[in-house]
Amino acid sequence: MRKLYTITLLMLVSLIAFSQCIDGDCKNGKGTFLYDSGDKYVGKFLEGVRHGSGILTYSDGTTATGNFKYDKAHGFGSRTFLDGGYAEGEWKNDLMHGNGFFLTSDGVRYEGYFLKGIIKFGIKTIIDEEGKTRFIGTFKPTSDVPMHHANSSFRLAFDGYGAVLFQPNESSFSYFLGEYKDGLIDGEAVYFETGGFSKMGIWEENEFIKTWLIKHQTKAVYYDTECISGNCENGFGIKTYSPGHKYIGEFKNGKQHGTGMLIRQSGMLCYTDFNEGNMNGSSSIIIFANGSIYEGEIIDNAIGEGKWYKYDE
Repeated sequence: MRKLYTITLLMLVSLIAFSQCIDGDCKNGKGTFLYDSGDKYVGKFLEGVRHGSGILTYSDGTTATGNFKYDKAHGFGSRTFLDGGYAEGEWKNDLMHGNGFFLTSDGVRYEGYFLKGIIKFGIKTIIDEEGKTRFIGTFKPTSDVPMHHANSSFRLAFDGYGAVLFQPNESSFSYFLGEYKDGLIDGEAVYFETGGFSKMGIWEENEFIKTWLIKHQTKAVYYDTECISGNCENGFGIKTYSPGHKYIGEFKNGKQHGTGMLIRQSGMLCYTDFNEGNMNGSSSIIIFANGSIYEGEIIDNAIGEGKWYKYDE
């Protein structure tokens, strides 16, 4: 009985000794704290919790660097995962929330707008021996688990409206522009490739069904001006505009402000930055429904310096 009591006491003392401030001021200052979970934090404290800039190393090897607010990642920061993945951007309540990018351990890059750990829209880039493939548009998570320090392997399906652009080299390309569902072309879409080949019509689960005059081309799609999802005053939202345009992205004081994606009635997709309702982005991408692509600057809603790709040249 005495032996069991001694072992229990030693375990308790060991646990208490392990979870402690080992350097500096871990109350209201800068210090180093070891947690009983095996995590280690080096940085600023306020009233005994992580608050301010610091580095948190989890027991699994993941490292979180950046700003903290009342014990949780909040503000700009990054994550370096044990499997080689890396994330950087804005955080809120320990989840990516705002603009950022995530590079998976197998080289897939997601960049765009994250909402509570899930990317809502942006660009997915895959580079391999065949060339560069980019998915530009809205995404749907394949699970409800957001990205956090213990989940660096989430995957997303292309879902909604967007484009898939494939470039085997600098002088040739092909792309689909249209409607997607669960990662597959499903609905009305146009297809172009270098050399002048094009196709427009109806697809079902990646299979071409029939040629059809796209409704965007005939301007038969109309919207009322309204916020159909999210916060279109100050936050992330989706808003339609008369006669047939749609904006997905950030808002400030009711105006398009931040990273966003504009889909015009013609079917054109523009991914860029907005400033008080005007397009101003240094790394913009415009994909037209007539077989042209532009990459480069947009300054005060006008195309600046950049590169053009045309399917019939």
